[in-house]
Amino acid sequence: MEKIIETPCGKIKGYNCRIPGVTAFKGIRFAVAERWKYPEEITGWEGIYDASSYGNCCFQPRSFYNEEENLKKVFYYNEFRKGETYNYSEDCLFLNIWAPDDADEKSRLPVLVYIHGGGYKGGCGHEKPFDDPIWPKKGVVAVTINYRLGPFGFACLPELEKEAGHCGNYGLYDQLTALKWINHNISAFGGNPEQVTIMGQSAGAMSVQHLCQNSLAKGFFHGAVMSSGGGAGHILTGKAEKNFGFWSEVMKLCGCKNLDEFRKVPAEKLFENWQKAQKEVKGGTMAATPVKD
Repeated sequence: MEKIIETPCGKIKGYNCRIPGVTAFKGIRFAVAERWKYPEEITGWEGIYDASSYGNCCFQPRSFYNEEENLKKVFYYNEFRKGETYNYSEDCLFLNIWAPDDADEKSRLPVLVYIHGGGYKGGCGHEKPFDDPIWPKKGVVAVTINYRLGPFGFACLPELEKEAGHCGNYGLYDQLTALKWINHNISAFGGNPEQVTIMGQSAGAMSVQHLCQNSLAKGFFHGAVMSSGGGAGHILTGKAEKNFGFWSEVMKLCGCKNLDEFRKVPAEKLFENWQKAQKEVKGGTMAATPVKD
């Protein structure tokens, strides 16, 4: 069965999922962003948005090898990804919504937004534990999100700082922009924008902690749950300049002389040299900076 609803962005078509009585809206583009630029929220689309399939995951180390033939973390593979297939791309800013079939704007149901873990270098919003969650059967609108990872989400360079006034934490800005989109649109799916809880595990929990401490996120959520993580906010609030040397080395290893060349480096080559630099260069590898206006 299909369900078409009207949102502030336009009409969107959802579909029945494996959970009886729940409609899934998958692969909703909530923002766009060029490499190492901050995300821009999607405010509209043409026609009826077909939300029948998940969007791309962000490129990550496992994108470039057969994980079944090179298991690095057997537990996580078995629990999160075994038997699944994923599409990877830099174009990865998508979220997914599940709501009771009978939910509408008058329902004003509580909303649970889940932020996936993965050390800020892996994972996505539709791995096995988050694929058709049971929460809507309990009267909750469920949301999962993707955000940029690894070198795509956390690069810091003086050239980037000069360009935008600050740099780093692109992945966290993606999360913040997803919360803004949810605030502006979730009523159409039956959710209450004034009753949003964010929840995450591992790096997702660290993200929740950071969002709790961030004034830019004020008003976009009203409850928080951290599972198996948190307490390490310093990883994401270091001074950007302390990490310029590391990222300059990544750029050098990629054979780039300037930012324009660096932005065009193929994803696999970027990840290869990012990982190589982590072994060769002393210092932080996430290379983050405080999120600010």
